[in-house]
Amino acid sequence: MARAAGASASAASPHLARLVEGGVVIVERRGRHRYYRLADPAIAHLLEVMLTMAPPRRISTLTDAQRRNKLWAARTCYDHLAGCLGVDLFDRIMAMDLMRVNGGELTPSPAGIDLFASLGLDMDGLRGARRPLALLCLDWTERRHHLAGALGAALLETLLENGSLRRSPTSRAVQVTDSGTTFLDEIFGVTLRSPATVESDLPE
Repeated sequence: MARAAGASASAASPHLARLVEGGVVIVERRGRHRYYRLADPAIAHLLEVMLTMAPPRRISTLTDAQRRNKLWAARTCYDHLAGCLGVDLFDRIMAMDLMRVNGGELTPSPAGIDLFASLGLDMDGLRGARRPLALLCLDWTERRHHLAGALGAALLETLLENGSLRRSPTSRAVQVTDSGTTFLDEIFGVTLRSPATVESDLPE
């Protein structure tokens, strides 16, 4: 975190302590190490909304451009899928009438319940979760919505478990595997955007 912010580790520590005190992040101690994570999905949602209002950071190196393109293409937003892939998948879910907006609430249709259940998602268990089943989350790079909530998190976990997606070890970016390309096309009709298309959409 210190490297990303261009600060020293000693300067970052007091800021992390304040975030813990304010309930924004949670710290877990394991031996000599401390691991920080966001306190809950609401904090992640707030950060994503704030990012939609932030001006784009100027990219000056090839490494930064490649990293940004990967985050733009597909990434995690706390515990659900975001980026080009996230919004394109949500668009297909809505176009296939798998989800509906009723009275301002996002709910799965009967066809959606059947499809998600066929993928191994425990729909009854997700409905009984403490968090909302499905939420709209505004994507900070696409300025369009992707799927959040318990269902969004479960769908991301399914795509990771079945090998469709692979996490990056160094960032929030996720990579679509060859089998994932086939799976997403066959189940949802999602066609991945080419890297050239993604790059041309990036702000200066």
